[in-house]
Amino acid sequence: MSILKRFANELTIFLVTIFALYALYYKVSISNIFIHKQKEIENSIYEIERVVKLQEFWNNKSLSKKVKELKDIVKKSKVILFKRRSKNLDVKYKNLTPKELNKILKIVIRNPFEIKSLKIKREKKESYSMELLCKW
Repeated sequence: MSILKRFANELTIFLVTIFALYALYYKVSISNIFIHKQKEIENSIYEIERVVKLQEFWNNKSLSKKVKELKDIVKKSKVILFKRRSKNLDVKYKNLTPKELNKILKIVIRNPFEIKSLKIKREKKESYSMELLCKW
């Protein structure tokens, strides 16, 4: 007992130091968690903003005109199937030249279409067939 009374102040300082170090560790870890959660929230807000912008694109009426361009960009004899149901499009082409194929792909890529299926086959040296299933 006399040893505890003799080193009581040192023991108290030691315990207070350990408690202070634990408090500092807790504060740093909570700060890191807070920063991580804040970044998650910022990423979620960014994703929501992207979805809202895409919905604005998809609801735009000029997009329907772009879909009609896919039919009119090549000769009617090269369009095998052009089926448009609400906001879905199913198109099949045959005997496309590389220029025609590139024009079609530019329209598809530059617009906010959700491509479900895209198949391009080389039939001859300068002839391609293409199947496209997309949604907007």
